[in-house]
Amino acid sequence: MIVLGINGFKNEHDPAAALIINGKMVGFAEEERFVRIKHALNYYPHNAVNWLLTSNNIDIDEIDIFAFGWDIKKMITLGYKYEFSKDYFNDEEIVSIITGQNRKKKCQLIYVPHHLAHAAASFYASGMKEANIIIADGSGEDVGLSCFHGRDNTIHLVRDWNISCSLGFFYEAASIYSGFTDWDAGKTMGLSSFANEEPLDEFIRWENQDIVLFNQYTQMESVDLCKRWILEFEKKYGNKDGTFIKNHAKQRIILSRYAYAASAAQNTIEKMLFNLANYMISLTNTTNLCLGGGVALNCAANGKLLEKWNNIYIFPAANDAGVAFGAAAYASSCMGQEIKPINCALVGPQFNFTAIKSFLDKNNLKYHLSHDLINDVADELLQGKTVGWFQGKMEMGPRALGARSIISLPFGNPGRDKVNNIKGRELWRPFAPSLLEIEHSFFFEKNVISRFMLYGMKCRKESYPYISEAIHIDGTSRPHTVLPEDGLYYKLLKKIKLETGHGILLNTSFNGPGEPIVCYPQNAVNMFYHSDLDVLVMDNAILRKA
Repeated sequence: MIVLGINGFKNEHDPAAALIINGKMVGFAEEERFVRIKHALNYYPHNAVNWLLTSNNIDIDEIDIFAFGWDIKKMITLGYKYEFSKDYFNDEEIVSIITGQNRKKKCQLIYVPHHLAHAAASFYASGMKEANIIIADGSGEDVGLSCFHGRDNTIHLVRDWNISCSLGFFYEAASIYSGFTDWDAGKTMGLSSFANEEPLDEFIRWENQDIVLFNQYTQMESVDLCKRWILEFEKKYGNKDGTFIKNHAKQRIILSRYAYAASAAQNTIEKMLFNLANYMISLTNTTNLCLGGGVALNCAANGKLLEKWNNIYIFPAANDAGVAFGAAAYASSCMGQEIKPINCALVGPQFNFTAIKSFLDKNNLKYHLSHDLINDVADELLQGKTVGWFQGKMEMGPRALGARSIISLPFGNPGRDKVNNIKGRELWRPFAPSLLEIEHSFFFEKNVISRFMLYGMKCRKESYPYISEAIHIDGTSRPHTVLPEDGLYYKLLKKIKLETGHGILLNTSFNGPGEPIVCYPQNAVNMFYHSDLDVLVMDNAILRKA
């Protein structure tokens, strides 16, 4: 059975597509990587679908089921407007519009409620037989927070709350108050470590097995909700005036009301997730936990949960892109298919040596073909160089996982300042390391495999000198565990361990400011020549600057 999962329509973000064949995901792609616009707002996943079909040699008419990660029919009844609203009953037309493909056969289109699609993505990918599932994002069709229970091949809703209880919109309001945009939750999370404020219980809290809100409103539009919460932040911390400092010396930040607001918002999110997890455990007696939705990308909160509960799974594309896989997985499971777990996020587009060499030659670019790639790249890193690493299949989700990465030593030269400048990031923002599994017990207090770089973990004090450029002010870092199946990247870390004593590297996503992770060879080359990157490695071709 072949199922194509899709996300993406007008006025929505993170369009993506996932292909599942007989229960196994054979590919996943995000439209932003192809169109080079972060989050690809208002785009359909046309390029993502085309790549999946082409790379797997499948015709659109061979798809048995199309699964969509939103209940479009319900959205229309709620008043949302789409260009196909008048024809929403015409599945063939909707499939044609969203996929960009002309199908000749009659199709089966399944609409999966948004939070259920998130839940399916995390639970089925986890491989767990039973788990509590918490979905926290901006909103689904008309809900802002949901709790599910998964067992064997089924998922059932335990409880949900309407949009007024959205943790995603609450955190978005904190980001906007702090002078960032509604897409900058990662910046808010990083800023929160520069203060230590109490949770905002007067804004939103868990009480008597339910959520209590500051305004007691039960229904409101998301924009109105954000505005109301921003007003509450201003009442508590002062009017936002856009003066948040842009430049900071290394290891120094001027503590402002924005840092206090970010800290309070972060601690509120963490407290709410703890209460929700405990609530679900009290009902089901299982401590297995799956998280989904955009809030599940909050590494600091995830790390706090991991300190109490060991068995946690988060789908690598926990944002809305992930519902493409979730919808496909749910549809497949309904047809009796057993979904194979997702332990590797390297499932996207790739370019072989022939394609890379052809591009370099066509553009008359000078490069060296390495016959000993691992040693050559290790030598560059040991000389303090920053390296753009472009290898194999691209990552799904927002974290670089050793396929499209910028890497350097995690201590000494070149330092986080240079890498932040390459990325166009504020100098106070933290970085993360890639490390071999055997290094976890030395670097981190909690020895847990972290394949998708989604947990902020406390670093051991004795490891500080070896991870100084990849450790945040609060003593945490977000590890990416590299295993033998990661191929060349694993071999590179083994070589670094041989030379330095520890198999660890600073690793951040290969993209410029405001851009998605590079996809095509030309994207990597463009950034290489328009930034301070020292070296670019694509397959076994090495480009160096004079």
